[in-house]
Amino acid sequence: MYKQIINQLNFVIENNQIKMGNTIYGIENQKIFKSLKNFQSSSSQSHTNIYLKFKLKKEEKLNLFKFKFETDMQVLCSTLEKCINLKILILEFDWSKIDSQNAEKLGLALTNCINICILSIDLNGNQIGDVGASNLCKGLTKLTHLSQLTLKLNGNNIRNEGAIKLAKDIQACQRLLIVQLFLYRNYISVYQLNNILGKSKRLVKKYVITY
Repeated sequence: MYKQIINQLNFVIENNQIKMGNTIYGIENQKIFKSLKNFQSSSSQSHTNIYLKFKLKKEEKLNLFKFKFETDMQVLCSTLEKCINLKILILEFDWSKIDSQNAEKLGLALTNCINICILSIDLNGNQIGDVGASNLCKGLTKLTHLSQLTLKLNGNNIRNEGAIKLAKDIQACQRLLIVQLFLYRNYISVYQLNNILGKSKRLVKKYVITY
């Protein structure tokens, strides 16, 4: 059941299109980066649609050398800060040992990307915890054009306190219409999250997956 819901709600990138649920968005000049070095050397201000996917190989997931946290996150965030014309941003950094401090750095970097309309962040299987979840979402309130948000935070040791702060920050996003939260394998109450998000009259669709 869980996999069926994910397949239904996830972003799908195919044939120069983004599909989110039943809605399809055309993508022009989409840039896909699977190397941090290539992203760093690219023309940041020219980007409007970016798909960043720095994945560890399966056999290297428990090692640290592939994703050198402090240096790589610093490069990633400083480069993202320059992408001021972004409208669509998809980040996939699952199972990369990202902690609360690095989640905060990522959140701060996103505050410069004020033109983002569609944002998807995959941090499944990291270590951001309550503090990281809250700090990651603080900057979202400054994204005044953000209309669709997907956060995949499965298995991040997030508890009710962090999830509630996260939900309040999401509720404060002025133009947000659709939100998807994947919080499987955390320690939270879906009732509390839905209660907070349900107070937002702007949200036309919300999905909170916690099982």
